[in-house]
Amino acid sequence: MSEEHNQIHVTTLPQVAGHKIVKDLGAIFVNVSSSLLHANQDSLFAALRKKASSLGANAVVGVSCQFNTSSINSDPLILGTAVQIEPETLDAPRA
Repeated sequence: MSEEHNQIHVTTLPQVAGHKIVKDLGAIFVNVSSSLLHANQDSLFAALRKKASSLGANAVVGVSCQFNTSSINSDPLILGTAVQIEPETLDAPRA
């Protein structure tokens, strides 16, 4: 995985602590095929980070895993929202 992909925050929370979301780039997902199903967790998140990076995101928030057993394709999905974030700054106290 490239250094750029390593810089992408991934969280199940709706935001990254100490940061504000400045742009929502939309929902992304990774279809957990049988080959990825047996891979380690890092491989799954690497695939999610790669998709986020291709959209210009530097974070993925609200990550979850969804299982659909009612369809022909019952592979699990890893879902999240690709966003651009920046550190929050505290305003200087007013005199």
